[in-house]
Amino acid sequence: KIAELQSNDIAKYHQSLRKTLYNANRVLGLLKAMFNKAEQWGQIPANANPAAAIKPFTERKRQRFLSADEFKKMFETVDELERFKVIGTYQAATIRLLALTGCRLGEVLTLKWDNVDFVNNRLLLEKHKTDHKGAKAIPLNNAAKAILQNLPRVQDNDYVIVGRNDEGHLVNLQKPWKRVREAANLEDVRLHDLRHSFASAAASAGIPLQIIGGMLGHSSPQTTARYAHLSQDPIHQASEVVGNIISDRLERRQTHFKF
Repeated sequence: KIAELQSNDIAKYHQSLRKTLYNANRVLGLLKAMFNKAEQWGQIPANANPAAAIKPFTERKRQRFLSADEFKKMFETVDELERFKVIGTYQAATIRLLALTGCRLGEVLTLKWDNVDFVNNRLLLEKHKTDHKGAKAIPLNNAAKAILQNLPRVQDNDYVIVGRNDEGHLVNLQKPWKRVREAANLEDVRLHDLRHSFASAAASAGIPLQIIGGMLGHSSPQTTARYAHLSQDPIHQASEVVGNIISDRLERRQTHFKF
């Protein structure tokens, strides 16, 4: 029972998952939240959360961005697997939309047709990570717009990404994504890395971080700041161009003054 669980029980369980550090820490976080609710509901005394004292494992921040060639390979693989019915139409569309919009998985899966604004080329997301601040507008580029326009609509189903038996929305994309990863040789790429890769592509193109934050729907500049080092690439490229021009002029001048 809840009241019988002690800190050492939580610690042992957390340690038993140490082979998968990230998963272990997510489980610990969930347990802490559950016991906080138990306190609020009077199931355990106040300040008696047995998971509160357990420290999570140290995690290394993981950043994986797809290159242009990897994006090409991924899209080709999705097309092929959809054509041979290895993955479904809505599963394939979800992967494409994640890559082309930078949206989170849950935002695409729960998207309704009422939230797709083709006139103003945007998605109005009611359910998102910072939904306490109201609906979030995500710009809709032409490639993403074409995917949505070509998706079949199911009568009496409001969702864009239709679930099994044409009911509700798709709830899990892990199996189809695993097939895509294996076929495209992208084993280390997570679905959320598509969002990072979208931001990476924008930063590498010289788009200001403030604009990138707007495309991703970030509520604070600090969240977008993780891509700051990527935005330096165009600056370095520009510096290289200028450096080559100056070097070329210098070489010409030295040649001119030779006796």
